[in-house]
Amino acid sequence: MVRSLGFVPLITALLAMIIASGAPAEPVKLGVTVQQSVDSPLVRNILNFNSAVEMASGGAVAFDVFDKGRRFADFEAPKAVGSGAIEMGQGLTGLYAGDVPAVEFFQLPFLFDSQALLRAATSPESEMRRVIDAAILRKTGARVLWWQPYGSAVLMSKGTSITNPQSLQDRNVRTSNPISSDFVSICGGKPQVVSAQKLLEALQAGKVDSVMSSPFNVRERELWRETQFLTRIRHSVVLFLVIINEDTWQGMLKPYQEMMLKEARKAENDFWDEFEREEADAYRFAVEKGMTVKDITSDELVDWRVCSSDLIERFVDKLGDTAAGLMSAYGRLRATSCCNNERAGAAIGAQQLTGVGRQ
Repeated sequence: MVRSLGFVPLITALLAMIIASGAPAEPVKLGVTVQQSVDSPLVRNILNFNSAVEMASGGAVAFDVFDKGRRFADFEAPKAVGSGAIEMGQGLTGLYAGDVPAVEFFQLPFLFDSQALLRAATSPESEMRRVIDAAILRKTGARVLWWQPYGSAVLMSKGTSITNPQSLQDRNVRTSNPISSDFVSICGGKPQVVSAQKLLEALQAGKVDSVMSSPFNVRERELWRETQFLTRIRHSVVLFLVIINEDTWQGMLKPYQEMMLKEARKAENDFWDEFEREEADAYRFAVEKGMTVKDITSDELVDWRVCSSDLIERFVDKLGDTAAGLMSAYGRLRATSCCNNERAGAAIGAQQLTGVGRQ
């Protein structure tokens, strides 16, 4: 989407600031590595941001997008941006767990089961997000520009659906990060870490018979070709971060930084505003391709919660005061008007978290 309102005055003001500072307005070219195709909602969101920045800067800031992991695979992208191998990129939050274990908070089971709660928790003003963004910058050398939701985790499977822990037993399940692997293992399955680019290949080769991922990957990775069932277990959320190398950022003129931050905020809000429709389209596509989409029952939800309950305790033990701070922030957020009417499963989770945080 090309946006023009308000940019002529902005360009004039920026140019005046640059001239006044005496700094040369050298063009800035930023390479961007993304994992999906340009048709993906995630990449369209980034392209809209790019277009707005290029227009606002009069072409002084430009972007070169490498889609489908052509430059760096999904598990390589965070380190590639942090090291400066490429200026910008997109990375799954779970891939930061080694450097910033706090990101695992968003993969803890059954805490973020509504868009209102997740949007509030990941907003730039959120206590939880500020902690994680600062840690990523400090530990990896990459600055977070904005967060992108990519749906709640679902289980796509061959042969039969996976609706409860009993049906997960001994299934080879693709996972993408340590805590999702722990979830599968503790509930009876066999986790197999597979890159997003290799999902269809892993199913075809029999390395996995099930995939834990976003519903958007039914279309993006053509998983409908090998799986027949999609179970909306929705125990955790799939989140991407749009990041920029910190040295690159510090080398940019301040007016360009301010411009990019403004457009990043708009890109994040725009994506959230459209997300519900985009997610519904993802499920509709799965049905059109012949997949059976199932929701879990309240009894099955209890079974999943019971088998995965140790993950919260492990998180607390591992992170100590950091975990307590995140949990307290979560509890306060749930008490606000945006998020205090969610389903009972998440309310139980909130009680567990705030109780653990006080011990």
